[in-house]
Amino acid sequence: MSNSKAALCRVPAWFRWLGILFIIIPFARGASAESDPEPFGVGGRVLPIAGASAPPSALIVELRPAFPSFDAQRASLHGGEPDALLTARVGADGSFLLIVPKPDAYRIEARAQGFRTLTIPFLPLVEPILLAPIEPIAAQPLAVQVLDPSGQPAGRVTVRVVSSAATETPADPSAWRPAIERTRTNSEGRAVVYREPGAKIQVRAESPGGTALVDVPADATWTVMTLTARPSLSLAIRNSAGRPASGALVYASGIAIAEVDEDGRAEVPPQSSESAPLLVLAETGEWAEVKAPKGGGNAPVTVRLGPPRKARGKVLDSASEKPLPHSFVWARGNGVPGRGGVADAQGDFEILYAGPGRPALGAASKGHAWREMPATVAGPRDAPVALRLDRATDLKDAVAVAGTVADGAGSPIAGAELFAVRAAETWTHGRRTKERIAERLGTADLQGGFHAEGLLPGAFDLLACAKGYVCGRVGSLQIPAGNRLPNLKFALSRGVGIEGRLRDAGGKPAAGVTIEAAKILPTGNPIAEVERPRSTAVSNGEGLFTLTGLEPGRYEVTAESPMGTASGLVEVGKEGGRIELQLELDVRP
Repeated sequence: MSNSKAALCRVPAWFRWLGILFIIIPFARGASAESDPEPFGVGGRVLPIAGASAPPSALIVELRPAFPSFDAQRASLHGGEPDALLTARVGADGSFLLIVPKPDAYRIEARAQGFRTLTIPFLPLVEPILLAPIEPIAAQPLAVQVLDPSGQPAGRVTVRVVSSAATETPADPSAWRPAIERTRTNSEGRAVVYREPGAKIQVRAESPGGTALVDVPADATWTVMTLTARPSLSLAIRNSAGRPASGALVYASGIAIAEVDEDGRAEVPPQSSESAPLLVLAETGEWAEVKAPKGGGNAPVTVRLGPPRKARGKVLDSASEKPLPHSFVWARGNGVPGRGGVADAQGDFEILYAGPGRPALGAASKGHAWREMPATVAGPRDAPVALRLDRATDLKDAVAVAGTVADGAGSPIAGAELFAVRAAETWTHGRRTKERIAERLGTADLQGGFHAEGLLPGAFDLLACAKGYVCGRVGSLQIPAGNRLPNLKFALSRGVGIEGRLRDAGGKPAAGVTIEAAKILPTGNPIAEVERPRSTAVSNGEGLFTLTGLEPGRYEVTAESPMGTASGLVEVGKEGGRIELQLELDVRP
């Protein structure tokens, strides 16, 4: 994401002086700005609610780390909420000021009694800024009673709101949005969640012993949920040394749902076959991906943790191609909380992270719009990932887009990723190179809606991509500076697929191996990585796999695992394609 100064307001002169004071004073002491980061101001204002002359007087704004520590994640799992790094109270004029301790990625929350908690869940902060105005949303409590399968009150059950038709969640990561409603029942099986007045919602309750999902009418003030008994998934987890991985956490969709005990065991709530794989992460960084077996089963799933992955990159100014030293950098988006760091004096960085697939790598530097992009992690012999940051755009020149993403039947596709792709020319070692640069704008909300502000003016293509679908494109958008283009509509196609079977070196079915198909494109025409049609799948117990969401063409299909590697070419037509792969042991020294 390369815009985020977008939804942020322009910093007035008095506010910039505040930042200068915080920056200059340390130099008088002889401190180094790189070795001893100094605090800086981040401010904003709260708008009055409809019919009122002043904002809610009791509203507070809290600053929290976007990448919480392992101990904080463990505390949150067990119902504790670590204290905010700092809290600011809103003044009579609606203004507030947070003194940010150092450049980092943060989560900001605004809360007041009788109002929904609003949040900016992820925002890199490296210099003084003004946040987008806060528009308070009135809250209506909903009392929830959870019963176990025998009809008795169920305590310590996780209760969360999973959908709300009345609330549109903005895709722009710099915009305020209602925080996810998630809590636990007390010893009497009771909990309270909040929603907008008159909103229809779904509420889900889950525990290791069962789950429940109910639709709540708009006028309801309470609801009763009875858990349906379902066997939990039992995990037996060992670290790379073969010892019980006690203290490790199990994650589902980025949220810790269980802790591994001293014997290396964890019981997790039932997972549907459509759920994303679970991830296990130890405090040492070791991790493993876990897929729930089809049809459940009473036998524990054995999990062996492996070493963390390493992402290498370099942060550059997009215009001059010069390094941006001491930029804040991060990797996230693989089903576990991300991890941040600081680039060195040459703009180079390395980040250890967990999770499969391609992470989102990002960087933020003073005077530049921060950027985040999905990246294929470079190997030891490959060139590092280049993160090119644009100079910050004045808000009055920025452009915006909004619209919806749906499938061919008109059903919304929640979580679809939006990208702006532009043609660019760069100079490296005196040579001009043409390339396509993709800027991640965010994801579609539960209704398939998206909204992104603060984009650079000029021509670009807008892409919408979702797993299992062919990416949709609105090409050659040319939006005049300061304007916005609303009501864009994407209708994504399922496309065609590749079916296949993977065998090990001995000819037996190879299960649990990730297979990727990538379209072979003509040379000479630069494309952004996100524009290249690709799909991934995991082989089942019979070695079978299906790669979906592809368009016709020639594809390279690859598989890699500790059992070996495999690759092959397949021509995919209107009816799809088929391929047989066999792993070969890597005998290279």
